[in-house]
Amino acid sequence: MTSFSAAADVRARKYCEERRINLGELAAPEGQDGHVYQTDNTSYIKVFTRTATYSKELEAYRRLKTAGVFSVLGFNVPVLRYGNEPLGIIEISRVEPPFVLDFGKIELDTPPQEVWADDLDRLRDAWAQWETKFYPHQWPVVLRLYEHFGRQHGIWMLDLHPGNIRFLDSSLYASSPES
Repeated sequence: MTSFSAAADVRARKYCEERRINLGELAAPEGQDGHVYQTDNTSYIKVFTRTATYSKELEAYRRLKTAGVFSVLGFNVPVLRYGNEPLGIIEISRVEPPFVLDFGKIELDTPPQEVWADDLDRLRDAWAQWETKFYPHQWPVVLRLYEHFGRQHGIWMLDLHPGNIRFLDSSLYASSPES
């Protein structure tokens, strides 16, 4: 798996200089896929660690932008502003809850059940874990979002947790979004 060579903060500063925007604070703790920073441009930039993750997430946001998707089932979706392949950065609009975001862990065009057909226990275990992060009345909504993104846009989400699918009142989660 290929990684970007320069440090995330170096690439973030370079990107912001090129775009003539100011880099803000980290918007979230460092994730598996990279760093997310606020900007003064009512946007976030995501600085990726791996090229494959960058490519998938960029493609997901491109599909959504091309389709004119700003919300799905009442959940806001960030809009792609820019992608910078050499730096491994995407810039997306800010959104308020309820929202769906973070398409770094996805399958494109093929449902995970088909991709992982030889390891369905792994998929079932992941689904069981995700389900416990939401209250029972929220899980059917999460499943409808999953199906919509997959069937309508070929974006099959693999990371269904309250950090990525946030309901209007985040105090309604079965466990904290960070867990």
